[in-house]
Amino acid sequence: MTDSPLRSLIVRRSFWFLAFVFLAIAGTLISSQHRVRLIIGSYGHFEDREQKTLEDMRFMVPRGNLLNGDFSKAVALLASIRQPTVYRDPMPAIDNPDTCLALLENAKMLHCYNVDIGAAAFLAHANIFARMWDLCGPNKLGGDGHNVLEVYDGAAHSWKVLDPFYHCYFIRPDSVPMSLPELRRALLTGTPVAVVHYAHSAYDRPDPYILSEYRYLVPFAMVHENNDFGWRYAHRYAWLTPAIAPMIDGLPLRVSRGARMFLLGSDDRRDFIHDALAPHYHIHRIKWMFWTLLAMAGISGVLACTLTPRKPRPKREPVPNKDAVSANAIV
Repeated sequence: MTDSPLRSLIVRRSFWFLAFVFLAIAGTLISSQHRVRLIIGSYGHFEDREQKTLEDMRFMVPRGNLLNGDFSKAVALLASIRQPTVYRDPMPAIDNPDTCLALLENAKMLHCYNVDIGAAAFLAHANIFARMWDLCGPNKLGGDGHNVLEVYDGAAHSWKVLDPFYHCYFIRPDSVPMSLPELRRALLTGTPVAVVHYAHSAYDRPDPYILSEYRYLVPFAMVHENNDFGWRYAHRYAWLTPAIAPMIDGLPLRVSRGARMFLLGSDDRRDFIHDALAPHYHIHRIKWMFWTLLAMAGISGVLACTLTPRKPRPKREPVPNKDAVSANAIV
């Protein structure tokens, strides 16, 4: 029994329906900024006490200058930058470190993200290593957040937190500057922490406010593996940068940065602290579900397009019997 045109049409519509269902479910996965970041971002993780090594990361300073890192020098350099005297709403800026540094040196009000990029570029001129952290809070990515730097202290062979936005760093009760994992653990376990300001500006906030904000944001903390912000900006859309940069750069910053995160992949990787104090997001499960749903929608769509209704076979005329034809001819 052959397929009828009606049956082929039903099969095609079924595949189109399945493609729509798969796309709808995938759409629900990206209905929040939190899940979008989990899906398009590249992430790794490490334990609180297992610091990422320098070999895992990229910086704006050649590695041969590692021992030149000096925390006290970094503090003095950032203290020399002119600070805003009048509070204004922070202005968004592109990720270009030269642009961020120029705005920072001209006392412009910037978001913490751009302040950190400008400060990292400024410290790189003095051969001081700096890496950026994203503090994302206890609940989700893409909501409340703060960016902060860690500076490498060559003499102590350790990283120290330095916040160019709040012009401060953090010390233990014995007055030793803290690393970000150390600060995070102290804030979440009730260990005393003190704030030290190296400069003042028009938007200074009280120390209790800063500590409260950090305490809320540090549960999910991610360090950037690629801190060579000049290279990252020049290759922000990977090999498509020359072709699509003029178009993508004109979109809202959140969209353009999302495109950069997706296209750069592992070149824009972040590593988060994975311990009992951190929220646990099912990153790999969500990624697998989303891309599987897209693949299923694509397969269903291809099948719907390739299945064409079969034309009915033409009826075959009966072949006359040769003996009957001969008999009729004789008669």
